[in-house]
Order: sequence, then structure tokens, then C-alpha cells
Amino acid sequence: GFGTAGARAIAGLDALVSLDISGNAIGDEGSAALAGLVRLRSLRLGMNDITDAGLPPLASLTLLRALELGANEVTAAGVKRLVAALPRCVIQG
Repeated sequence: GFGTAGARAIAGLDALVSLDISGNAIGDEGSAALAGLVRLRSLRLGMNDITDAGLPPLASLTLLRALELGANEVTAAGVKRLVAALPRCVIQG
């Protein structure tokens, strides 16, 4: 599958504005690898084995306006911290 290695492979595609890699088991390492995609406006990360540890790197995506995190292992507290870091982003899941 795609996994963490796949997330690292696309990390250099910094012109991306929308990305859906739901259901790819990227985990926290994969989430961190996406932090360089600073032009992203929409990111779908459902079903990826992401925990609260994988959320802080996403705070660097300041242009993000939509983030989907359903069916991961994140807590309400972890999502709340990310909402505070990305106030203009609608976070679902």
C-alpha cells in the first residue's frame, strides 16, 4: 500500500492544493511528512492510523481550509489544539 513511504514520496510536491489519501495507513510519520505541502487548501486523511502525535505537524499548513480526519485515533483534545492553530480551517472527524 501507500503507507508512510508514499506520504514521504509526495512530500516534495509542494504545489499541491488538494490531496485525498484516505485509507492509506500513513500513520503519524506520514502525517508529519505532509507538513511541507504548504499550499494545501484541502486535505483528506481519513482512515490513516493517525494519532494526536500526528496532528502538530499539520499546523504548518496555514492555507488549509478543509481537513478530514475521520476514522483515525485522534482525540477531541488533539483536534481542539489543531483547530486553535488553524482557525480558518474546517476540521471534520
